[in-house]
Amino acid sequence: MLQIHYFLAFFILLICNPPIYAFSNELQTKTIHIQPSQLEKEKTFLKKQFLKRMKTPLNLENPQTINEKIQWLKLYNRHPIHTLCADKYRVREFVKDRVGENYLIPLLGVYNCADEIDFDKLPNQFALKANHGSAIPARPIFRCE
Repeated sequence: MLQIHYFLAFFILLICNPPIYAFSNELQTKTIHIQPSQLEKEKTFLKKQFLKRMKTPLNLENPQTINEKIQWLKLYNRHPIHTLCADKYRVREFVKDRVGENYLIPLLGVYNCADEIDFDKLPNQFALKANHGSAIPARPIFRCE
């Protein structure tokens, strides 16, 4: 399955509560522009990855499936809010400021490396998630005995 967590988070924010997205002129007016040569490289990469994972060619000219539409958005809908929504830690401040802290799952800690984690201070069950990517298991749950 393609890793689409930040796009889904963006869609959920947009669909469930449009004013959240329309909060700031600063974010609304900024777009990220990309050189045509870089766009072609990204298209080629996405097409190869899509074919490898989905076993079907990627149709960017007339996307029909949700996965094709997400790939199209990755190429052509460049918006700074996507970067913010992809950052599991930074998006917490965004949600807190817009709708309140009660919508956030409690945060037990933020660590720069595994050596910083004091497992004795953590509860018997907890989820440990990396902020830098989504290639790790979706919901790693740890149980300490």
